[in-house]
Formats: sequence, structure tokens, C-alpha cells
Amino acid sequence: MLFKKFKPFLGPKTFVFKDPDTGHEFKGRSIQDLILQVSGYRKQNDLEVIEYLPQTIENYLCTLPMHIGSCMPLKSPHRSIVMWAKGGVTLLKNIAYKTFCPQETADTRSEICYKCPQNQFPDKSKAFTNWANDMADRSVGSRRSKYHDSLGVCGICSCPLRSKVWFEGKIKLTPTELEEMKKINCWQPEFAK
Repeated sequence: MLFKKFKPFLGPKTFVFKDPDTGHEFKGRSIQDLILQVSGYRKQNDLEVIEYLPQTIENYLCTLPMHIGSCMPLKSPHRSIVMWAKGGVTLLKNIAYKTFCPQETADTRSEICYKCPQNQFPDKSKAFTNWANDMADRSVGSRRSKYHDSLGVCGICSCPLRSKVWFEGKIKLTPTELEEMKKINCWQPEFAK
């Protein structure tokens, strides 16, 4: 999933952020206010610094329903560990797993993802990345696809593939993501909203 930022002359209608490690919700008067609150909170609680925090907060705000249509993809973002993990967070927020595809479908998808050059493995040494991937795995319970252990995250949408192959329903993709996925014969465009 691409990181997003607000379009020129548009801004957030509210300023909120949920800490990825503790779930603590912050409310502020501006993005800068949220940055100060989150940074202070994480320091006081001996939590790891979130890299690219301003972009992470702005992207989080862009995922809120009230901001649909107000944001655009962030061009050439730094693909830090936080951004890889953000795919997992966004996946959980936007794709509530209520139904799952059949085992055979998940196995077919996992084979496509396993062979895909976009099947990537970010540095998993950081707690934030592990948290996001663990949460994505929990969203599918004990289900395992044929290539479960060989799946990382999608280099295009940043979603954890081990859980995404199980998703049943429509998938949110940006026009850029959709175009890139079509070029590599990904299974996801067929299910795009």
C-alpha cells in the first residue's frame, strides 16, 4: 500500500493517531502536536522511535473514512521498516477478515506470490514490524497456505502476504498499485474495488 499525504489545499478534519505497540489513542490540534505527543509517550515508555513519524501520522489520517478523496500517494517515499509494517496495520484496519477464501484458492494465490519478484522480506529485527506481521497472522487464525513460510510482504502494496492470500472480497488498491500488479500478473487486480 502506498503511503499517502493530503492533497494541496486540503488537510485533516481531525487529528488522531493510535500507537502501534500499545493501542493508546492520541488526539491533538495538529500533526505537529501529535508528533510531540507520540514521541514523548514512546520515550517515556521505553518504546522504539517510529521512523518517519510525520509521514506515518499523515498516512494514518488519510486512511480515516472522513478523509477519503482528500489524499494522494506520496511520491518516492522512503520505504522504511515502518512503511512495510504500515501495510500490515492498514490491512487490519481496512480489511476486517470476516470470511476467508477456500484452502485451494489460498494455495493458488500463495504460489503466485511465492514466485513473484515483489515478494519481499523487510528487516524483521524491529518490534514494530513483528507486531504488524503478528497481527496480520492472527487475523487468519491457524490457516496456512501452501507457501506460507516463503511469503513476505508485497513490494507494491506492502501487505503481509501470508494473511492476504486468505482474504475473501474486494480489495482497496490505488490506481498505481493496480497498474503495477497487472504488469506482473498478480491475482489481486481481479478483486479490486
